[in-house]
Amino acid sequence: MKRVAVFGAGLTGLAAAWKLRSLGAEVAVFDPAALPGGVVRSVARDGYLLELGPNTVLEKGGALTEWIDGLGLRGRVVHPPAAAKKRFILHRGRPVAAPMSPWAFAASPLLSLQGKARLLGEPFQERGTAGDESVAAFFQRRLGAEAVERLIDPFVSGIYAGDPVRLSARHCFPKLWQWEREAGSLLRGILGGRKKEGKRVKWKMISFPEGLGELPRAAASALGGALHLGAAPALRRGTENWEVEGFGKFDAVVAAMPPRALAGWLEAGLPGVELGVIRACATAPVRVWHFGVERARVGHALDGFGVLAPGAEGEPVLGVLFSSALFPGRAPEGCVLLTVFQGGMRHPEWCRAEAEAEARAAAWEAVSRWLEVKGEPDLVEATLWKEAIPQYEVGHGRLLEALAGLEASHPGLFLRGNLRGGVAVGDCVASGFAVADEVARM
Repeated sequence: MKRVAVFGAGLTGLAAAWKLRSLGAEVAVFDPAALPGGVVRSVARDGYLLELGPNTVLEKGGALTEWIDGLGLRGRVVHPPAAAKKRFILHRGRPVAAPMSPWAFAASPLLSLQGKARLLGEPFQERGTAGDESVAAFFQRRLGAEAVERLIDPFVSGIYAGDPVRLSARHCFPKLWQWEREAGSLLRGILGGRKKEGKRVKWKMISFPEGLGELPRAAASALGGALHLGAAPALRRGTENWEVEGFGKFDAVVAAMPPRALAGWLEAGLPGVELGVIRACATAPVRVWHFGVERARVGHALDGFGVLAPGAEGEPVLGVLFSSALFPGRAPEGCVLLTVFQGGMRHPEWCRAEAEAEARAAAWEAVSRWLEVKGEPDLVEATLWKEAIPQYEVGHGRLLEALAGLEASHPGLFLRGNLRGGVAVGDCVASGFAVADEVARM
């Protein structure tokens, strides 16, 4: 039986440990934090249910579905109403529904006639030749500058809290990048991909009655005594295996943690290794605000998922989710919960500790103006993530090469987490399952 040490009890580490156990390995999981789950945390406060990190998960079979079923959570899955498919984009200071059909696209004020014509001309644009280019450059070639400013920019900020001028198209949107390379256009790539996939499994947005925090809590319960929170034991490379101080020898080590923490951990366990590329990986800071308010004081219908703000709008927040409209039990009767995201790579200054009071006032002013809210919020809760989301910027391939090189030169070492393979919840779970399979084959 293999003994495997997992450092990091975020979703990737928990998923890896759970899968390893199912494959017959003995595991021990270590994390200096007091709670499992990393940024996935759900907190009850004054009748509200607050998601301090991600608010929803997209499920499409695979690892996430296997994990949910294996943890016994299938019966607790909840889905949002059909109206949650509706998204709003801020346009000239007011929320405008993103077009979800050809007719809505034709009538939408989000793009000018010229912008719409340029976007519709995507199949006729030349295929790109750059090995790596920014998200902004990629979509400007394919869709036009106006579409980048009005549609792509807010979409990217909603996923990565990042700057499309700095992010890598190849690594942030690998499927789209590959489609252009293979089919010559995104539209032809999409149509061709559908033919190859055949009957598609639809994405389903899900959560749980007590929030996404149920997922790491269930995983922690399943691991039992194998999970060691508040623990950061020293790691040492032995002649034939790995040694974890106080816990003995292990055949393999999985590290799933943010870039800066990973660099520090590697420096302590493997003195002398080159870590410059890992340390240089940027991470977006995000300040999350939860505002609770009486429904009667909100003018907007809140009939959708939320509002994203393009950078060109010059607003102090990235966007707002209509949290209580997505899932039941998020707010007391007669009240609504709004979750606001601020900072990111666009405006990291809003995430300075000393800026909290100013950030709060700016966030509420913006959101209350967009949604026509009267008065002040009844509930205000703030969460600051100094390193919320790693940025897959142009040149991200160098980081991946560095990680692969470290693994190759230290057999039995596996470096994972959301700094490779995607930042979404489903990506992290898939990464954890994949590394478990790699360890099992070792």
